[in-house]
Amino acid sequence: MKLSVKNLSKHYDKPILQNVSFEMNTGILGLLGENGAGKTTLLEIISTLIAPHTGQVDYEGMDVVQDLHTIRKQIGYLPQKFDFFPHLTVQEILEYVCRLKNIHGRQRITEIEEKLKQVGLLEQRNKKFNALSGGMKQRLGIAQAIVGNPKLLLIDEPTVGLDPHERVSFRQLLTTLATDRSIIISTHIVEDVALTTDFVLVLHQGNVNYFGDIPAFIKSVEGKVWLYSGENVTEKLQKQGALIISTQVTASGVHIRYLSDTPLEGSLLLEPTLEHAYIYTNRKKV
Repeated sequence: MKLSVKNLSKHYDKPILQNVSFEMNTGILGLLGENGAGKTTLLEIISTLIAPHTGQVDYEGMDVVQDLHTIRKQIGYLPQKFDFFPHLTVQEILEYVCRLKNIHGRQRITEIEEKLKQVGLLEQRNKKFNALSGGMKQRLGIAQAIVGNPKLLLIDEPTVGLDPHERVSFRQLLTTLATDRSIIISTHIVEDVALTTDFVLVLHQGNVNYFGDIPAFIKSVEGKVWLYSGENVTEKLQKQGALIISTQVTASGVHIRYLSDTPLEGSLLLEPTLEHAYIYTNRKKV
């Protein structure tokens, strides 16, 4: 689905989103930002759960008022905290979701079988929700979100609380699902974006700090990431405006990784990463 977000703003007691604009087609977009940046609010607006105060979302030319039912059929949503009735089984939960989406009879049987296979939960179909691991619950969350084969999938903080193995499996699943649909993943975990997404939108205090492809974003901080080894010069670096990324004390001295346009003498230039670009960009625009 081609999605076009134009000048979205939302406020409650204070501004939550301010003039957010971007476009995307098939693939995965990483929505990256600190807690409170406005990520969940943006997903809720795109999912049609809440309305913006200004701006609009265009879903391939469909009108959010006149075509609301059609638009919602094309959207799958996994909220930040996916929960369900604890004593229902995986099979029963997907049957319930199928009924909500008006999928009945043999089509429902086929749909549930297909989705369980797609997310790797065939052997857990008779397990109750409260007996599932965190990773299995997230897989079930994806399964219910893709019932009906929506063209747009919205996923909010999908790997929080998962162990490393579950996170890897979950990222692989999302990559598979992105072949024929648009996916937006909201997260504050930079690694999830670096290893999963094609493009990144960086939100900071409700504003868009960057939107585009990841290699170009990383390239923007080339020549700004440094490693200093020797005596502890943390205070000196901070006084000159450098941003300390990490400090490691060793037997031979202190290793300090930092971001700065002007390095200390003796510093070694490092290859930048997505995390460096994210920290540097948000720091510049506080």
